Amino acid sequence: MTISYLTCQDLTPVTPAVAWATTANSPAIAATNIAPLAPEIQQGTDVDLLSAVLTTFQPDLTSEQAKTIAAASLAEVFSAKAHLSITSTDTSLKIAELYHQPTMTDRDLAASLYFKLFALQQQLNHDQTEPIFLANDPALLISLAHFLPETARLVGFFAPEQVHGLQRQQLAAALDKPLVKLYQLEEPITAQELELTVNKPHFQELAATNQEQLIVLDNCQFSLLMGQIFNLLKVSLAATSATEIVTTTHDFSNVLAAYYSQQLGAPISGVTVALKQMTPVARFFENGEPMLTSVAAVNLQRLLVGLTGQASPVLTATEIQDQLVDFLTIKVVDQEAALPEIRQAQSRQQITVGPEAALALAVAADSEQPQLVLAPADPYLTPDVVLAGITNHPTDKRDFEAAQILRQVIAAPMPRMITHLKSQQIQEFQAFSHAQIADELAAWLDQ
Repeated sequence: MTISYLTCQDLTPVTPAVAWATTANSPAIAATNIAPLAPEIQQGTDVDLLSAVLTTFQPDLTSEQAKTIAAASLAEVFSAKAHLSITSTDTSLKIAELYHQPTMTDRDLAASLYFKLFALQQQLNHDQTEPIFLANDPALLISLAHFLPETARLVGFFAPEQVHGLQRQQLAAALDKPLVKLYQLEEPITAQELELTVNKPHFQELAATNQEQLIVLDNCQFSLLMGQIFNLLKVSLAATSATEIVTTTHDFSNVLAAYYSQQLGAPISGVTVALKQMTPVARFFENGEPMLTSVAAVNLQRLLVGLTGQASPVLTATEIQDQLVDFLTIKVVDQEAALPEIRQAQSRQQITVGPEAALALAVAADSEQPQLVLAPADPYLTPDVVLAGITNHPTDKRDFEAAQILRQVIAAPMPRMITHLKSQQIQEFQAFSHAQIADELAAWLDQ
């Protein structure tokens, strides 16, 4: 059985190449007709599992190509001290720590895989242009900068409200690479807005003259979903029975990855999502406004096509929840509800969790059915929040000072990345408006 790609609007078939080229501005395309992986693959090596994911979603890859890419990325991202792990509690709930990766989040495997898949495509197409990647998700930017090939450039955009804890230091460290350029914006820019900017004739002419290509990366691209699918397959296959995933999200890429993992044979019964109150995505599901970002909308359309088998136009929040009720439960949570979860996990289970995992724990119901809470980021990335949660007392300590106190409280060593960042000189980022982006970007690209 071979995977089928269909447009979400009218279920028109498209090729895998077309599907993998879609972005936030493209018509949404869903992957359907996904067959479970063979038991020997599910129970086999990580290389076998990841290469099977790659060839399932990109059947144009040969088995040898997929295994080469899988082996290289797994070796680059994971080691004896860096791996996916599951921590049990005294209930049926478990916590999947997905962040034991070089930049301390679950995005590293996705970034590593993307660059290797892109390099292979360039090689097969005899493409000699220099790729310039653009992205607007801070966690993804940090991972992309870490794995950026010497033959590519990276341009990133972020707003202060998107950056949490030690991410600012990580972004500053990324600037040590001369082929990385970062812009702090007064307010966030969507992937759709970013793509519309770089698709203007001036930028395309400049890129063509310089033998470059501009590529906007966002979390609705299939190539960036592969790492998430592998992570969820790996942790859910370790369960002995059907398991409900409990997580947070801002673009539903991890929810879509959970659905695709289920189709590949993972024992996932459904997903419960905790949305932080007052965030745009939470307000959409509470009040219908503002509109979802294009990335979130595309991923939800894909999920609707997969679960209903019907064409999926843009739907209201109520219609989305009604049609996805058998797989997806959405709960809006006050951020303050997460702090007691940090304290309880530490005091009762001796497990240190960050704010995202704590938010998910706040909606995890007492249930006999096993639940798997996803922890996508190392607690040390937000030491002030974790410290306040554990001590049940607000703290004025920030960044490395908070991390040092947290280390003493939980008696656990700080990750090497934190130690490295401590010596990093923090750069003050100049703030730009959206209107200034075009001129600034053109000037840097023309260097």
